[in-house]
Amino acid sequence: MRPSSRGDERSLAFLLPSGTLLRFVVLLVCVITTTTRTADSYVLAKLTRGWGEGGPGCFQVWSRYVRAIRDVDGAAIGALVDEHRECFFAPNPLPLPTPLSVLLVLVVLVLCQYFLAPALRTRRRRLVRLRLDDVPDLRRTLRECCALAGVRVTFLLDVLNPRVGGVAFGLPGRRYVALNRGLLVLAGRDPEAFRAIVLHELAHVRNRDIDLTALTLAVWRSFVFGVLVPVGVLLVFDDDFAGSYNPWLTGWQLLLTAGIALLVRNSVLRSREYYADLRSVHWAGSPAGLLGVLDRKDHDRWAHRLLRLHPSPAERRDAVNGWHPLLKSTAAEFLLLGMVAGLGWPTVLQQLALPELLAEEVRYTGWQLAALTVPVGLVLSLAVWRSVLFARMSRGRSRATALGTAFAAGLVLGVALTPVDSALGLFPLAVEWELELLWCFAVVGGCWLTTGWIALTAAAWARVTWAPPAPVVAVLGASVGAALLTSWLAPLLRARLPLQTAETPALPMVHRALVDLGAQLDPATAVGRYLLAASVVVVGFPLLGSVTGVGLRVADRKR
Repeated sequence: MRPSSRGDERSLAFLLPSGTLLRFVVLLVCVITTTTRTADSYVLAKLTRGWGEGGPGCFQVWSRYVRAIRDVDGAAIGALVDEHRECFFAPNPLPLPTPLSVLLVLVVLVLCQYFLAPALRTRRRRLVRLRLDDVPDLRRTLRECCALAGVRVTFLLDVLNPRVGGVAFGLPGRRYVALNRGLLVLAGRDPEAFRAIVLHELAHVRNRDIDLTALTLAVWRSFVFGVLVPVGVLLVFDDDFAGSYNPWLTGWQLLLTAGIALLVRNSVLRSREYYADLRSVHWAGSPAGLLGVLDRKDHDRWAHRLLRLHPSPAERRDAVNGWHPLLKSTAAEFLLLGMVAGLGWPTVLQQLALPELLAEEVRYTGWQLAALTVPVGLVLSLAVWRSVLFARMSRGRSRATALGTAFAAGLVLGVALTPVDSALGLFPLAVEWELELLWCFAVVGGCWLTTGWIALTAAAWARVTWAPPAPVVAVLGASVGAALLTSWLAPLLRARLPLQTAETPALPMVHRALVDLGAQLDPATAVGRYLLAASVVVVGFPLLGSVTGVGLRVADRKR
């Protein structure tokens, strides 16, 4: 079952869920959390400014509200909210809450760009249908490439572009491949290189990354012009908004979030090129044609190297040779992933747990944060699986725990970089340094142990992963890993609220928390039963993989 050739190693990259889709999920999380938080901050700024017109009443209500939270007095909290709703909820003329209305506008902008992009590209570039009646050899080559790729496309000609290259675009059911004028000239001079480029563009169609690329670019443009620019204008010209928050801190954090989103966007666009290269080489049976094309692209324009929307030719050559990290992830990517989670968790908690935060019974479970920790956990778990498989192929060491540590560092950094005076901040009370240090150690230790377990599980199931049911096994293992991460990370993030609002000294509070945890470990409690079931899964799942792997090894020897 172990890959025996470089071709097998290349095909292994397609057995696991694509890293391109996972990076797109990270981009969505970053955009959604930033958008909803800034919209909420704007509404709150208008609400607090309105308090000044009605006297000091709402300020007194909020002072009593903060004292009630510190005392964990749910009855007082509920009474304050019911009697003074005007102090907690701003009037909203829209049919949906303001954050959801803003997100809906962004969705409309994204969909408009997605559906109009093919027509606009065709019109802007003056693309025409490629007529090959007088060139039978070229027509035969294109038909052979389409048959090899198993796709149906319409070939267009970009007369205005003299460069060697092409682009795949379109909507589901109507895919196009535009060939530059320079590429047709290459067809007569170097047929192998021409075939490699066409197969590369058809691989984008086969990999179904055209829609993902269009949506990625649309989400980024909508985020910039629908969120970042309007917020910048409000910080400059809206006195209510600028006066409620520190405009410098808000602007700095928006730039930080925009930078993370930009890096993730570029990562999505680079990742799709690797997969297209590997797919086209697999079809061609030899990397010679594509390697010849990449050798000519070493001297790319400086702007392309700076923005890095495409991987460098050297990186693409490594991928073609079968040893590129399509199965390997970098610590920098997971530092950014952790920062996205650290910057976004207060927004998720506020949007999904606001009724709980204002309810008579103040609970601190934080399971609403699963909306954030589950997708983030899937991204982390699948990356660990790819890292383990890459290490087994290259006979090296897996860097899975390094990925977990980088994620934890990014998470802690994201929490630390959320200033409370910023429009993207949420909780105004600081945590004592002893509790902050313990919280950081808990995050780093939890991530290290979780990624270590995921790596152990991936290694146990490695032989099965190379078998036909690989996607099912990998997705199942990643789902268990995401659930394991959520089981401790969501409550730990949510625990920052009582830590921030309690007046109990740090060490007595930790002692009380440990006593409460010990009481919950009783199998008679719901938490105890959950932990017992989780323990069975944590021990049994990798053990089952090891037993299955031994069974496959014995079956191979008997053949």
